[in-house]
Amino acid sequence: MALVGLLVTFVFTFLPNREMPMPHVLAFIICAVAMCAYYCMWAGVGVAFKTTDSTPRVIFYAKYVDQVVTAPLVLLVLALIANAK
Repeated sequence: MALVGLLVTFVFTFLPNREMPMPHVLAFIICAVAMCAYYCMWAGVGVAFKTTDSTPRVIFYAKYVDQVVTAPLVLLVLALIANAK
């Protein structure tokens, strides 16, 4: 899903446009970061196994890094689209 969003954003970034494409570039970065995070979770990079409880748990650190990076960027994109000052 993130790869599809990344490709669509990449295509729309380079279409002729009369206004600044900054929200498009930021949306591309958001999709790229999300794609990397999901790939890291799939590949097992940054995974911690907590087995001290009776129920084993898997903690994906890439998910939290993704949220820390992309959440402010999403808010920035919304502010740029709304022309907030």
